[in-house]
Amino acid sequence: MFFSSGAYRAYLQPSDRVLTIPAWGPNERWQADTGFRFRLADGYAGNPFPASYTRYPTWNTLLTGRLTPDYAAQLRRFVDAKGRDGDRRGERVPRPWKTLFGTLGVRPVATGGVLLYRLGHRSPGAT
Repeated sequence: MFFSSGAYRAYLQPSDRVLTIPAWGPNERWQADTGFRFRLADGYAGNPFPASYTRYPTWNTLLTGRLTPDYAAQLRRFVDAKGRDGDRRGERVPRPWKTLFGTLGVRPVATGGVLLYRLGHRSPGAT
């Protein structure tokens, strides 16, 4: 509903970088359905994934849902490096996603069937 109703327009700007969860697969379709109105921090149409993603331990977590012992620090490192502005997930969020994203210190906005974590604009670091 968030994308199909157009509600995303009130939350996502063309300059935003969004991480969809899970990080790979049909979620990338949302970007196309909006006419590429926002950028994906995790968008990549191919396999193997580039080293600019796989060098982060959190990348495996984002693909598999398996938390590493230092998941909070690893997620923050990935978020800071990729310059993400928001994270979109379905409202029925299974663990470990609540645990993982709860470490970011922001409350999600529930809208149109998704949880949106607004992290603020960050300039990307080295990727």
